[in-house]
Amino acid sequence: MKTTKSVLIAFITAFIFSGSSLFSSYLNLSLVDNSNFTAIVDNINYNQYTNVIEVSGIPGGSHYVKIMKQLSPGGGWNNVVFEGYVKIPDNCSVYASVDETGNFMMYKKLYEDKQVTEHHDYQNGIMNPRDFADFKKLIQDRTFETTKFDMTKSVIENNLFSVDQVRDILSWFVFESNKLELAKIAFRNTVDRNNYFKLYDIFIFESNVTELDNYIKNYRN
Repeated sequence: MKTTKSVLIAFITAFIFSGSSLFSSYLNLSLVDNSNFTAIVDNINYNQYTNVIEVSGIPGGSHYVKIMKQLSPGGGWNNVVFEGYVKIPDNCSVYASVDETGNFMMYKKLYEDKQVTEHHDYQNGIMNPRDFADFKKLIQDRTFETTKFDMTKSVIENNLFSVDQVRDILSWFVFESNKLELAKIAFRNTVDRNNYFKLYDIFIFESNVTELDNYIKNYRN
């Protein structure tokens, strides 16, 4: 009995220190401008020149992340664009991006646990109200419209929305060219496309309404 208990303890200890986890998660890192970078996650240095870094088998909890860009070709990774601790949920695939001002944004979270997934996906897969409120605050806290546009585009491309949510998103922008471009991008990820006409009155210029309408008519999945 004592031997069996010792073997079991040894197995559990080996499992823990091997870095495996019943609740391990996945982290996908990128920059908003899609440029190349390198990163350090916890004690692992990812010495590669790439626009996406993937970290698998990462346990839920707080993790140290440092992201660096190359100052010039052959100049070394001296330009730190983000450094800090981020909280990764258990049993979750996290897609995160950093903008030019150093803001770390988790723009998509896919939970493996069925109950959490059903709660997170909310009504036909659209972003739930809690996450949408976080998304809205993140964008509205930015100063420059170009930064808002790039960050919003990244989130739209990786999530599903309702027309009402898209209408809210467009209202965050001043320039009609940005509204029009985001309306086109969001169309393919909108669950109730038949209601897209609700967006037309958000545009001042009739030419933009016509362009969006023609885009919808000619859209092919």
